[in-house]
Amino acid sequence: LIHSFRAGLREMEQPYVSAGDMVWGNHGKHYSKAALVTGGPEIDSNGRIGYPVLIDGVSTTLSKSLLTKRRPKARE
Repeated sequence: LIHSFRAGLREMEQPYVSAGDMVWGNHGKHYSKAALVTGGPEIDSNGRIGYPVLIDGVSTTLSKSLLTKRRPKARE
């Protein structure tokens, strides 16, 4: 059982981003907007790890797959 949660536990010990970091968030209408990480990693009710962020004044939780440390290239 522990082996199935190994990657998640490792991410809790060594988070992808820290509180106060500026990242780029991809979330619905807020696609590729600058986001401020407001806390450490959290586990939701489904067992997924997410990071609380502030995008355009909206506080939400995004998973690691929706966060990038570098600005994405502009779409044409």
